[in-house]
Amino acid sequence: MSLNSAVCHRAIRDRDPRYDGRFFVAALTTGIFCRPTCRCRTPKREHLRFLASAAAAEAAGFRPCLRCRPENAPELGGVVRERVDASPASEARARRALFAKKLITDTRMPLAEVARAAGFGSARRLNATFRDRYGYSPRELRGGARGTEAGAAGVSLLLPYVPPYDWPSLVAFLRLRAIPGVESVGGDGVYRRTIREGRAAGALSAAPSPGEDALRVEIRFPEVSALYGFVEKLRSLFDLGADPRAIARDLSRSAELRPRLRARPGLRVPGAWDGFELGVRAVLGQQITVAGASTLAGRLVATYGDPLPCAEGTGLTHTFPLPERLVTADLRGIGVTRARARTLTALAAAALKAPALFAPADSLESSVARLREIPGIGDWTAQYIAMRALREPDAFPAADLGLQHACADPDGRRPRTAELRARAEAWRPWRAYAALQLWTSLSERRSAGRAAA
Repeated sequence: MSLNSAVCHRAIRDRDPRYDGRFFVAALTTGIFCRPTCRCRTPKREHLRFLASAAAAEAAGFRPCLRCRPENAPELGGVVRERVDASPASEARARRALFAKKLITDTRMPLAEVARAAGFGSARRLNATFRDRYGYSPRELRGGARGTEAGAAGVSLLLPYVPPYDWPSLVAFLRLRAIPGVESVGGDGVYRRTIREGRAAGALSAAPSPGEDALRVEIRFPEVSALYGFVEKLRSLFDLGADPRAIARDLSRSAELRPRLRARPGLRVPGAWDGFELGVRAVLGQQITVAGASTLAGRLVATYGDPLPCAEGTGLTHTFPLPERLVTADLRGIGVTRARARTLTALAAAALKAPALFAPADSLESSVARLREIPGIGDWTAQYIAMRALREPDAFPAADLGLQHACADPDGRRPRTAELRARAEAWRPWRAYAALQLWTSLSERRSAGRAAA
């Protein structure tokens, strides 16, 4: 979103919740920045500055409002950032300061652990940063704030999103593709999975928080220093940075997608906790059913994954195997073909050689080309990995049979890959979201057909 001054002024005048997280307003007179929905008195127009992210406001020298707490606003991805006089390192420090502020006010985590979790190293450095940035200490900020207990049981946090958010469809997608022993989605609609960082292992759970536009996540892990990275992974996994209204506005120009968007507003593209894990799962899914791929993934985990130190009691038993474990393994033993085993070995070798393999490249085309250099990975697999692990919103696996079935004409004729790719040009730059709409509508249609049979 570009920061149109007239639109921003109108949004703060009306305290319009649709703009929460889409921009932030800073007062030049007080040095404080707020959400557009803040109930505090708004300064005169000439004393306002609009910024596209809370971190950008922090990096520009503004302090977060203690009333509306802008650090808790949804953080949108893919927006146009306003240029600020701050380096990437400065903005990264600002993000960590905001994360520390969130931990101080939302949890009862000891301040020394807050400092480690937010990357400050020590409570002394955290204290100095807060006094310099905000004019008060972490202890003064916490004051009488009542957060959730933190300790051996883990930490509980709210991760906001911009509504609408179709959680049932997202967890239905993840449930079908869950890796046995590593992930599960229970009948209660809670997503659970194992996590690791270095040699330490733990688990987490996530579900919508009743009455709030946020997910409640519970993270149980022995090293608090990993917490910041885990929160970023969760934001990616659950696509919390999406702006559903902007996506729907663009895709609704398509008569083919318009009724689907009305039926399923807020549909997200499920991401990935780990790029290598998702890549392995995608290779296992080549040319077989989703259920068959899950079975193979479960065997892989049981054979090469590391058992959790403590049983979770929710079907979570192992962490996913690292590439260094799989690169020398004889993977034929889990039941894959010789060709598929070679592809998995090549993928593990590529991940070890290029740690940035699952980081976005300069363009979608570059990302796909880089993945296709791995023997056994074609366009379908590369596009699927780009869609979920690399968070490419325009990725589109046109060769997918499910997408072709979803786009079949009334006589049942499916478009060929080239035809579907050409049709999808009208869905740029959100082809990944169009794919999710098509997959979801096909799944619902098939479920209705089975129920009627």
